Amino acid sequence: MKKKLLTIATVVAMVGTVLVGCGTSKAGVIPSKANDAKVAVVQEADVATVENEDVADEANDMDLARKVVEDFFAENFSDCTMNSLEYDDSYTAKQYADIAASYGADEAVIFTSSFSVPEDCQNMALNAGMTYEDYTYTLTRNAGGDWVIQTCGMQ
Repeated sequence: MKKKLLTIATVVAMVGTVLVGCGTSKAGVIPSKANDAKVAVVQEADVATVENEDVADEANDMDLARKVVEDFFAENFSDCTMNSLEYDDSYTAKQYADIAASYGADEAVIFTSSFSVPEDCQNMALNAGMTYEDYTYTLTRNAGGDWVIQTCGMQ
């Protein structure tokens, strides 16, 4: 008798676990509001994770473009000091798309910098002792490829 009672109790516990574990009205159990809240939180967390990944990808893309400019500056403006380098957000997405298209590319970004030229600069194209403001770099790339500087100079 104990064995039969234990078997029945085990089966009831298993059936109850399956029904409650499923959490669907098809299984005869209606999910509680607490379960709904947990599902909503998980769904919001999943959306936030995707959005955070997109933001991280964009930040990484900007870091890659910034590195191209920094390397170019180091190579072509020796002895000069870059004071600032900022993504130029004064352009709209449409304007950036138009700039990219004008170079036959998928994407474009523009950075604006400020840099100082030392007093003893021997570069004839730069004025010794001067600080240049609003010096721009236009970069483009195709579908996740490498960023390439298309133009640079004063606005």
